Formats: sequence, structure tokens, C-alpha cells
Amino acid sequence: MYQLAIDNNISVPSKLSIVGFDDSPIAKKLQLTTIRQDTSKIARVSCTNLLKLLRHKEILDHKFTIGVSLIKRATT
Repeated sequence: MYQLAIDNNISVPSKLSIVGFDDSPIAKKLQLTTIRQDTSKIARVSCTNLLKLLRHKEILDHKFTIGVSLIKRATT
């Protein structure tokens, strides 16, 4: 989307705001506003559930909520 806007002379962010997801290294380089997830929690809960499955135990955390934060940069 970012490159498409540039290719079509659409001014970011005055004419178009762009928001990404996952706060990847390229997002930082492009100064892209993005959503950051708590990947540590995702990994922790996933590994715990995998170990429970391997031990034939009940999984209590079928669904869980993770925190996210908005990282404002130059594209909004």
C-alpha cells in the first residue's frame, strides 16, 4: 500500500494514512504506524498448550487475549 501510494503521487499521511501490523523491522525503517502484539505471551501460551497436548492433558487456554499497542509513526 505504501509503495502504491508513492507510485501514484498520493501524499502520506496528508492524503492517505497507512497502518501496518506486527511492527516488523521494515515498518520501523519506513516509519510506518503499526500495531505491536505481545509475541512473548503468544509464544508462552502456545508452548504451554503444546506441552499439555503432548502429555495428554486438558488445555484450558483455548482462547486467550493478548495486549496490543499502537506505535505511531510518520504514516498517520
